[in-house]
Amino acid sequence: MAVAIVRPLIYEDLLNTPDDRQRYEIVDGMLVVTPVAVPRHQEVCSRLGAGFSRLLRRRAGVGSPPHRPVFGSSRTTSSFPT
Repeated sequence: MAVAIVRPLIYEDLLNTPDDRQRYEIVDGMLVVTPVAVPRHQEVCSRLGAGFSRLLRRRAGVGSPPHRPVFGSSRTTSSFPT
């Protein structure tokens, strides 16, 4: 009987993923694949972020939210921004 040995994926494994317009991330040693956002999605996110930023400045007197996601990285959790 054959036994498969499964190890957690690491950053170097992420470097070997294909360039096929998918988003590859390693989260807790597991590969997560999601499609890249389409332009309409990006437009909606941008408008929501701008509206949220205006609301924060008017109501709370604080600055704007971050304009891009924050990516954490460790040996078994990595992602490439798209």
